[in-house]
Order: sequence, then C-alpha cells, then structure tokens
Amino acid sequence: MSEEVYNDIHRQRMIRQHFLTSEEKVEYKDRWRASVADKATNHLCLPTFTFVRDDRFIESPWFTGNDNVLELLMKHIKETGGRIESSGFYVPFSNGCEVGMHGKDAMKADLAYVTTQQQFRDTFGISMAELVNGKTDTNLDLDFSDLVRSARRT
Repeated sequence: MSEEVYNDIHRQRMIRQHFLTSEEKVEYKDRWRASVADKATNHLCLPTFTFVRDDRFIESPWFTGNDNVLELLMKHIKETGGRIESSGFYVPFSNGCEVGMHGKDAMKADLAYVTTQQQFRDTFGISMAELVNGKTDTNLDLDFSDLVRSARRT
C-alpha cells in the first residue's frame, strides 16, 4: 500500500471521528452525520473495483473492467506475492441503483463507487495499461474506450 493510500484511509477515519465527536451530546436517535460521512467518504479508503462480462462492460462505463482484466489482475497479484481472499462486502452496480431504479440518493451513493485508474495503480502497483498490454512502460496510455474496444473483439 502506498503512502498516499494510507493517508487517504487516515483522512476518511478523521472525517468520521469529527462527526462522532461533534454528536457526542446529541441523543442517539438523532445521530446520523457520522454514518452519512462514513458512507460518502468510503471511496477514500476502500476503492471497490468491479468486473463483469464483456456485454455488460461495453454498455456500462462505471465498471472497472471486464472478466479478462480481472483474470490478468488476479495473475498479477499472485505473481507479485499477493494473495486473494474471499470476504463479504457490498457489491455496487448489482441491483439497479446506479441507473436510478431506487431513486436519486441510491444512484448517487452507488456511483460514488466508480474508481479511477490512479486508484487502480495505487492499490495494485500497476496501471491498467501495463496490466492489459503486458508491458511495464509507464508512458502507456489506456482509457475506457480502449478497454471497450478490446471487449468487443473477444
């Protein structure tokens, strides 16, 4: 984990603690700010990368990548001495919230899980371009449309 990622985790915890402290004297039933702040800033400390089959990836730009990218990532993690574990967690973009089926607030909350290529690099130590192209040239550029074109060819 990079120093920047560690600092973002710390920042998210400080934001939550700020609201916990500010509501200490508020009746329990009226305490809500820390919970809202925690959910709204969760992306700072826990980027959630999402991978789906090609057809869904092509039509939905909020996913990180397709199944091929996930396979390459798992291979990279294992080859660099990492491990993959199963755990329970929230799965964004799985129940229509991201397209507004459950209202504006649910849509906003789900789309907050969209990740950036910088978060990908910070988390896995490799850029999406390096992973997909199999090269370690950091000057490679890969954008979402490149991934979609690649998915359409498979």
